[in-house]
Amino acid sequence: HVDFVEYDLVVMGASATENDEVSSSATTSYLSWGASYTGIDEYLSYLSYIYDESELETVYVPILDSGINTDHSLFQGRYSSVYGRNFTSTTADGTVVPDENFEDDNNHGSHTSGIIADQTLDNVILIPLKVLRANGKGSVTMIATAIEYVISIKESYNLNIRVMNMSLGLETEDGSPIYSRTLETVVKEAYNADIMSVVAAGNSHFNTSASAPANMYEEVIVVSALEENPYYEKGLCVADYSNYGSTVDLSAPGTAVESAYSNVLYGELSGTSMAAPHVTAVI
Repeated sequence: HVDFVEYDLVVMGASATENDEVSSSATTSYLSWGASYTGIDEYLSYLSYIYDESELETVYVPILDSGINTDHSLFQGRYSSVYGRNFTSTTADGTVVPDENFEDDNNHGSHTSGIIADQTLDNVILIPLKVLRANGKGSVTMIATAIEYVISIKESYNLNIRVMNMSLGLETEDGSPIYSRTLETVVKEAYNADIMSVVAAGNSHFNTSASAPANMYEEVIVVSALEENPYYEKGLCVADYSNYGSTVDLSAPGTAVESAYSNVLYGELSGTSMAAPHVTAVI
């Protein structure tokens, strides 16, 4: 039976800017300046002191984005070619036809995935789920199908999946509230399967009521973006592009963040898309 019918809306990645700079190599222990604020270095050092890395259980992290550039050095041994999928291929009627070609032709997914890979140990394996095309756009159906896939592989193969990253969302142009029952339903299904969704708040300086799934409360962790500012006591402030509102749970570094970009290079991007994976890495 059919529970409900609604329009299939366009979803976009939550980057505020294109790459500001592209370089050939990293020059710091962590690519992102944000790592110094999240405490990830202290945590990983402590973890390595207590455990041998070979003793750590494998953790799988699905990343719903534009895929990854598999040739990049940052991803070698860090992603699953077995479980990675592309959900951007559709039939004439809009039905998603998943395949295994999750190469990134936009670079947004490589950038968000690189933040997680860079700030986690090798026991964390990324599952690239391509739901955004080369133009940075996808659909609610693509995302919903990908989330249902995540739930199914966790249950079918007993995979250790606890969190997934979604640096994307629906957003209105005028800041008016938006609602997608489809997105809400599948995100709640993931939550009930013990999978937390970390989502970007959005980059239009709107209330998060204008962005989905960032307008949800209990079932998601909504992340706004921070930027460095020497005029503030702690040296950080909320980025002026970042969405805000009562559904925002955490703020994380999001401006001029360096990560993987194209097949071999590194680049800087800004946006709540970059803030969300900092939180995913910590979780």
